[in-house]
Amino acid sequence: MKALAGDWKQDTPVIIKRTFSGRPRAMILMKGWFSKDIIRMDQIENLEVVTEENKTSVLGKAAWGAAGGLLLGGVGLLAGVLGGGNSKQLLLAVEFKDGRKTLLECTSKEYKEIFATQFGK
Repeated sequence: MKALAGDWKQDTPVIIKRTFSGRPRAMILMKGWFSKDIIRMDQIENLEVVTEENKTSVLGKAAWGAAGGLLLGGVGLLAGVLGGGNSKQLLLAVEFKDGRKTLLECTSKEYKEIFATQFGK
């Protein structure tokens, strides 16, 4: 998984930190060789899959000029991300409670795991 835009650099690696039982506990966003941001899953304020139908409203609400440029200028990228197949990649707009936000590229499986953490807060 990687961050494409938002409050972290483009192509920032994102790692899911898990509990002993395997449940996602936090996202680790790498800032450099020795620095990282660790954000607990309970700190996610809003989570939305970016599709052709909602990309304007999602990006408009978040005011992500960089992400908007990436999506609107990269129709080929968007088509590839939203294309079919078992290894389907999704764009996921994530807003955290501290106001930071990111646009993640993730698999359907990663999305389902992150989304499931939002129930039972």
